[in-house]
Amino acid sequence: MTFLWGTATAAHQVDSLGTGVGRFVGGWLAQLLTVGPALTISSLFRLPCGVLLLFLVRLFPRDVETLRADMQAVARELLERGKTTRAALPR
Repeated sequence: MTFLWGTATAAHQVDSLGTGVGRFVGGWLAQLLTVGPALTISSLFRLPCGVLLLFLVRLFPRDVETLRADMQAVARELLERGKTTRAALPR
């Protein structure tokens, strides 16, 4: 069974990438300008990110249902192989 990244994992990876790039750009802006304008510019970049995250919230329920269905398929497969008992499975 092949598993693909879910929405939550993808959002986390993008956030991690943004953190690294943001620190680099913030440091560069602080050297180029001064700390005050650099912080203002950096803060303004958070607005489009927030809008994007609000849009992505619509995808999370579908992602949760897909994950739940995938986990039930794995549980059925484990039961068929005899690797676990029904009592050990989540309800």
